[in-house]
Amino acid sequence: MLFHDQFKEAYAWVPLRSHREVVKVHSKKLREWIGHQLWLNQEKAPTSEGLQSAINILSAQAKFTGPEQRLWNRVAWHDGAIWYDLGEAAVRISPEGWEVIAQPPLLFQRHSHQRPQVRPVPEGDLQHLLRFVNISGTGTELSPAQLLFLVSVVVMVVPNIPHPVLCVHAEQSSGKSTLFKVIRHLIDPSITPTLGPQDSLREFVQVASHHWALFLDNLTTLPDWLSDAICRCVTGEGFSKRELFSDDEDMLYSFLRCIGLNGINLVPSKPDLLDRALILPLERIPDRQRRTEREFWDHFETEKPKLLGALFTALSRAMALHDRVQVTHYPRLADFAHWGAAVARALGSSEQAFLTALTANTRAQTSEALQASPVAQALLKLMEGRSSWVGTPQELLKQLDEVVEAAAVDRKSRQWPKDARWVWRRIKEVLPNLLAVGIKATNSDATGYAQIAIIRTTPENDRNDPGEEISPVLCADQQGNIVDHEVSNVPTRNAAEKIINSDSGNTQNIFPTATGVDSTGWPIELPGMGPREIGSRERCHSCEEGTWQRYGGLPLCKRHALEAFASVEGAKTCDLHSDSENDDEDNGNHEKGEHTHG
Repeated sequence: MLFHDQFKEAYAWVPLRSHREVVKVHSKKLREWIGHQLWLNQEKAPTSEGLQSAINILSAQAKFTGPEQRLWNRVAWHDGAIWYDLGEAAVRISPEGWEVIAQPPLLFQRHSHQRPQVRPVPEGDLQHLLRFVNISGTGTELSPAQLLFLVSVVVMVVPNIPHPVLCVHAEQSSGKSTLFKVIRHLIDPSITPTLGPQDSLREFVQVASHHWALFLDNLTTLPDWLSDAICRCVTGEGFSKRELFSDDEDMLYSFLRCIGLNGINLVPSKPDLLDRALILPLERIPDRQRRTEREFWDHFETEKPKLLGALFTALSRAMALHDRVQVTHYPRLADFAHWGAAVARALGSSEQAFLTALTANTRAQTSEALQASPVAQALLKLMEGRSSWVGTPQELLKQLDEVVEAAAVDRKSRQWPKDARWVWRRIKEVLPNLLAVGIKATNSDATGYAQIAIIRTTPENDRNDPGEEISPVLCADQQGNIVDHEVSNVPTRNAAEKIINSDSGNTQNIFPTATGVDSTGWPIELPGMGPREIGSRERCHSCEEGTWQRYGGLPLCKRHALEAFASVEGAKTCDLHSDSENDDEDNGNHEKGEHTHG
């Protein structure tokens, strides 16, 4: 049978030994198959010209008269069930159970590196998989790390959802590579169970398209382009590259993959990849627990059919539970969280135990992202003992430069902003991570100039009611300078709107009185503004109205002063930049081709 796939590539479905196999028309394998058939039937060898003519005709028939058939790699959704390719048969997994089907109703593409899978048998126990990996437990109960590991392995068989990047880090002799090989042999058997880093995006896309589970082993660093490409593989974005010996023909790729990274240190450093990571630290294997390679893998291959059957049983039960599971607050990769909660119940644990372990993983993501960002480290040091800071990007960079030594930050790092244009861009990279530890940063030009405001707030992960955000209140002295003073539990959005819509200058009934004096001894009576109208002799910086208050050193009328104040507190926050910050010129010390993501 001739057909084309979802990307309009020509394929043939040809008989090979005891089964049929999908083969790309423009491939060495089909050319050899045609030559073999000609020899079997006529005992002749095809000429190069004749063979090429036959390939061209078959390709045209496949593309223009053949049907379109979607090709799957190892796993697939079809007719309400998950299908798993064994090589010469497939397993149909449904809420009612699983069974091996000799002739599946859909087509799998099998690449040269892939190996057939063993036939699963029932009555296995998936927890026995922990005997082959170095993940510590406590007593008879699964530890959080063990639960996350087992759940992630089962969910790897679920197609069409984003999967977290499994990030394993540990010292030498801790079983990092072995853990990846065990997963790979169980999920997606291959001659190359682990791979090293690729040299280019083109090579990485080619390799990723051929592997359902792609594990990169013994990494030291991760180039920015590879970090970005992995994020795209996880979320299912497409890739395109020029076809060889062609000027305008593109080869298109679009896929979701299960990816793993390991190294002595945690390999990812960019916040967007860490946000998609499942972080798994290991410990060194004691010498008395070591086994020879042959002994280890012989034992694993003996247990593999039972482990695979247990995995399919757990997935079948999770499919039955999927619609009944309720998760109130989804983290990043919500589909994984929902499936993971169902798998946890199927394994005899609970949704709460899984979500608690996942929350701990999120905290680890936050910690690693903040530690990897020199700007975040300097910002945290700057905010020690402060409730707020407001100023221009230039002023913030100057303040951060002053705390570099105390924060033990390397100013020579490529991630350190060399000028004010890059300050907010670097902050944007870790905004969710800062908010998770109670630091809220906003960027606004409500006063006509770029203003960055940083305030302490309730850590996002610790809020009892994420739908209601209570902000601390900023206080200003007579000159409009922000004073570190906090009035708690003031819903500033509503209060600011009431002041803006009020005709009276009396704000005593809207804000509670804030006590204290500024550095000149002038009394501070109202949070966010001076106690009285300055007067109309000076015009507002933003309009022709008389000045009501100085904010950030600028004369502002009542409305513009309160709008500026509200923007700091989140009421009118916008992600606008001044002309200088919108300038897309690269940072002078940054390597060519670097892309910064918010």
